[in-house]
Amino acid sequence: MIKRCICVILTLAMVICGLLTENPVYAASKVTTLKVDKIYRQFDLNHDGKNEELLFKEHHATEWEEDICNYLSVYVNGKKILNVKGIYYKEQYSILLFQMQKKYFLYVNLWGEDGVGPILIYKYEKGTFVKVFDGNKLSDKFGYWGSIAIQSVDKNKIKIKLTSMSYAVASIKLEAKLKYKNGKLVLASKMCKVKNYYNQEECRKNPDLYKKDRKPYLTVARDIQLYKTYNKKSKSIIVKRGEKAKILKCYIGNKRVMYQMKTKSGKQGWFYTDENEAAVINNKLFEEIEYAG
Repeated sequence: MIKRCICVILTLAMVICGLLTENPVYAASKVTTLKVDKIYRQFDLNHDGKNEELLFKEHHATEWEEDICNYLSVYVNGKKILNVKGIYYKEQYSILLFQMQKKYFLYVNLWGEDGVGPILIYKYEKGTFVKVFDGNKLSDKFGYWGSIAIQSVDKNKIKIKLTSMSYAVASIKLEAKLKYKNGKLVLASKMCKVKNYYNQEECRKNPDLYKKDRKPYLTVARDIQLYKTYNKKSKSIIVKRGEKAKILKCYIGNKRVMYQMKTKSGKQGWFYTDENEAAVINNKLFEEIEYAG
């Protein structure tokens, strides 16, 4: 991992704990948590009236220390059908199996350095698991140290929580939904809810405020150009350094990520961050945010 120039111990601990210890609320009738080295025989993966035998095995990376693995293998009826590759810590994973639209889906999240690793979803099809979603590609659009947790599943959509060290406001949590379309899981709406981000000065004084979702006011650190809409076609106003503002929404587009801002004085609009990661971190937009790296 490329070392970032700004390293804040408090934020680092907060993010790691959030990624590794947060317990999403699963829909019990839809989502099953699975473990390695245990054989599961209760799933009829191809709906032929006969249950398959499902098993997961971790592969130790001999060139690394003892607790490091370099891939997770998936077996169906004794046959290896998939290797999920990624350097991660032994027994540090999340594996979920769920049904949607009468199809079985497999979610795999492997936790490596800084709690980061492959976040993938596969669909069972014709005797194998086919990748239909890459969570890293989604989370990398707006920050680093990204994690995606499944919150619940209904017959057509998957509710997810995205956690990241975002370029815009550092540590952030977003809520979105995925839908299955044309053989892939995609965002049901590119407009995501902002659930939480940190005013670190406030958090140090009263951390209990951040046990629940919170969108605090932040002090603008440099002038920010706002746009009338998330498509960035028409400029609006410039929010001046020193003004107080909060972040309301996040739009994850194909080319850029936009955030909706509202100042204490009532001014509102959309802004985006520089696509150069180092430039953003070294010239942050808000005074009270702290990047970890």
